[in-house]
Amino acid sequence: MMQSNGHNSGKLAYNDIIVLGDGAKSCVLKVCDISSIEVTGGNYMSVKKTDGESVTTRGSLARCEKRLPWQFFRASRQQMINLADVSKANLSFRKIILIMRGGDSVSLSRIQSKLFRKQYCF
Repeated sequence: MMQSNGHNSGKLAYNDIIVLGDGAKSCVLKVCDISSIEVTGGNYMSVKKTDGESVTTRGSLARCEKRLPWQFFRASRQQMINLADVSKANLSFRKIILIMRGGDSVSLSRIQSKLFRKQYCF
């Protein structure tokens, strides 16, 4: 999925430039311009940019989780989010609901809600 600017392995930096795509159609963007990544089926993912545009690419969330910087949080088995793109958090339920700047709401799984509370709530 992700080819970085000078890094073929290891963690990407938040401002690294990556190439997303699958064959003829590709997109060049900075890691920090990714709002969320969601599995769409099989080995395909939808990468939503902070401007609202989406790009479909091949890859796995497990690989993304290993490569993306700490600003990215695994919300569930199907989705990762950029914490810098969260505008609001509803912590009043067992499952945390995060509201992204673009207006999308992301419901964290129960396990990830516990992890989020442990890491980010005081």
